[in-house]
Amino acid sequence: MGTVAQRPGPVLARGLRLLDAFSAAHPALTLSELARHAGLPLTTTHRLAGELAAWGALERGADGRYRVGLRLWEVAALAPRGLALRERALPFLEDLSQVTRENVQLAVR
Repeated sequence: MGTVAQRPGPVLARGLRLLDAFSAAHPALTLSELARHAGLPLTTTHRLAGELAAWGALERGADGRYRVGLRLWEVAALAPRGLALRERALPFLEDLSQVTRENVQLAVR
């Protein structure tokens, strides 16, 4: 295999555009807002959002708004940079949890 980067196929590219529509300023979007931010037709957005929600990349709340799903975070947590940090911090987090008898989390801003 060569090292030439290939552009994502049309369906994948559209799915990524949906995910890219979310931001700190727009963490939850209606279907119409999602279509507008992604620049996609409403019917395409509906189909792709349903597929992404079925996989867990998006979650649809009781208010009908879509949010980034937990499955996407789980996959992102597998990134090598994240693993190295987790491995180095884990002994300290375990100690902190034992001392405080509380749950601890590591977050990077």
